Amino acid sequence: MKASLEPGEHGAPCLLVIAGEASSDLHCASLLKELKTLHPGISFVGIGGNNMQEQGVELIAHAKELGVVGVFEVLKKLRRVLTAYRSAVDIIRSGQITTALFVDYPEFNLKLAGHAHRSGIPVLYYISPQVWAWRPGRIKKIARLVDKILVLFSFEKQLYDEVGLDVEFVGHPLLDTVAPSMGRREFLDELNLDPSRRLVLLLPGSRSSEIENLLPPFLEAARLVTEESGPLSPHVILALADTIERGSIGEMIADHPHVTVVQGKTYNALNASDVAMVASGTATLEAAILGVPMVVGYRVSPATYLLGRVLVRVSHVALPNIIAGREIVPELLQNELTPSGLAERTLALLRDEGARVRQKQDLKSVTDLLGERGASKRAAAAVSEFLDSVRSSHASV
Repeated sequence: MKASLEPGEHGAPCLLVIAGEASSDLHCASLLKELKTLHPGISFVGIGGNNMQEQGVELIAHAKELGVVGVFEVLKKLRRVLTAYRSAVDIIRSGQITTALFVDYPEFNLKLAGHAHRSGIPVLYYISPQVWAWRPGRIKKIARLVDKILVLFSFEKQLYDEVGLDVEFVGHPLLDTVAPSMGRREFLDELNLDPSRRLVLLLPGSRSSEIENLLPPFLEAARLVTEESGPLSPHVILALADTIERGSIGEMIADHPHVTVVQGKTYNALNASDVAMVASGTATLEAAILGVPMVVGYRVSPATYLLGRVLVRVSHVALPNIIAGREIVPELLQNELTPSGLAERTLALLRDEGARVRQKQDLKSVTDLLGERGASKRAAAAVSEFLDSVRSSHASV
């Protein structure tokens, strides 16, 4: 894709916006929607997904082509990543960008932030790299390259205050976006599923690499759960992220006729679920907000995992556990991520109402730490104020 770089109306800002993951595409789109009401005529060009495109972002690359986890896994998409990166650098060098807004996706975005910084383009960052979890030394680089950062967790503000970076805690946008559009009964009726039976949900991630690594053990675990549950076995639903082509899972799902596949209905599926098997990542917070007991699984290449063991500072990988500071949801990582292990923990939750209630209470405590609703509006207001300050500084020169 090539950008035409149409200027904003009546001298309005033109922003380079980069969000390379499905979740950051959603959060960025919510921010941009609010920002357009504050800056009519503003224009956007960059990298994102369908949600950002709907808000008027002229895409030079689509997020679904770039999302991957792991230093070694990225090699599979290296050509696409490099092409997108060079296109973004060309836009930075074009001189037509007034401000750069980078959203998550740190390895890619921090390198681009360096180009923007050297080109004299003001840099905003939304959704902080997880410096509190791994590679804390990056915080000094971020402070050097970024003019203002907007963070989702209150504890992140102190980290950036300590290095003198302009930081604002805006809260987590999931509190606004995680909103089912229908109740459990209506959702199950739509799928012709018996509402009297339990429901187990599979959320294997939004990246193709996660589908490859996690969907097979999730599916096999679901088979074991249904086989061991007797005649009243639970329904199993697989909720695919919008970034995953449904046809790409055809072979994986072929031997699992007991699984119902839905796409674009994740929140409704979560709202109807009794227990979920979830890939570590944003989906764990979505489940937490809706109070869905879960078992978390994750697997990357052995080389990436070994590197992570050296660099990662936290003892958990699931965000609810990290925020709580203890394990409140079971985690199965790497070799521990087996169908039998997943099934055992899922069945334990299905069979023990007390365990489900305790986990729901713990998840509520985590949700209370995410701030208040209205994060996207607060983030947009902060971006708007920043743009006004940039315009004022240019006008005074």
